[in-house]
Order: sequence, then C-alpha cells, then structure tokens
Amino acid sequence: MKEDPELQLNDTWSEENARPARRRRGDSDDNKRLPILLGVILVLILLGGIVYFLGKGTSGNEPSPVELKVMALEQKIAVLEKQIGELQEKSAASRPAPVAVQKPVAPAAPASPKPAASPEKRYHTVQKGETLSGVGAKYGISVEELRKLNNLPANKSIRVGQKLLVSNGR
Repeated sequence: MKEDPELQLNDTWSEENARPARRRRGDSDDNKRLPILLGVILVLILLGGIVYFLGKGTSGNEPSPVELKVMALEQKIAVLEKQIGELQEKSAASRPAPVAVQKPVAPAAPASPKPAASPEKRYHTVQKGETLSGVGAKYGISVEELRKLNNLPANKSIRVGQKLLVSNGR
C-alpha cells in the first residue's frame, strides 16, 4: 500500500499539536496550583501565630522577667526606707535634749591644765573601709575595749553605717 503524502503531513501535524496541547494544560494546572499553595501556606502561618500567642497568653500567671526585676527593686527600696527610718530614730534618740545655758553670776573657776572628760557617751558611725582597729586608733582605745563596749563577738565584723560606742561617759 502506498501512503498518501497528505496523510503523513496530517499525522505529523496532529502529533505536534497534541504535544503542545498537553503542555499547555499542564502549565495551566501549575498556574492554578501556585495561588492555592500560597494561600495554604499563608493560612498555616496565621494559624501558627494564633496558637503561639494564645499559648503564651495562658501562661500569663507568671510575671515577666522585667516584672520580676521591678518587684525585687521595690522590695529593696522598702528595706532601705525601713533602715533609714531606724537610723533617723536612733540619731534623734542619741542627741541630747537642748539645755538652757545660764551665765554664771560668780566668776568662773580657773581652768585646769587637764581637759575634763566628757560625761556624754560618744558614738562613731562606721564608714566604708574602716576597721575596728582603725576606729580604736582614732579614739585611743583598744579593739577589745571596742568589742566590750558594743557587745561584739570576736568573730563578727563591723558594717558600714553601724554606730559604735567609743566612749561610755565615765
């Protein structure tokens, strides 16, 4: 049988047209899938964010680290205010009451060569870097005498701001 050249052309033409038609159909499917895929990804991201923030909100009973630091600072401030109040009370209590001074009518007695010892108790407020031996040297008393006057055990050190009795008025 002899083949007809027109049929060969038609066969060739139909095969070529069939292939691009499949490609076009596949391309159009990919174009439709892309927006759907992006939409699904967007929905997943939104749901993940919602779950994350809702999960974080349920543990709201615990204070945040910043809130914890603020509370700690407030407690320290309260302690310091209490200490300041105590120190003010002690300093007010240790001050002698004002006494009216009257001029003597008779001439004063001649001054003695030795300075008279002060009948008042004297206190020293400990400053940063001071030690018992340094305070004792400043007032001319021994460390043991300082410990006795202030009821300090041998193993206890002094603190900044602490008031030490350095003279008991005898």
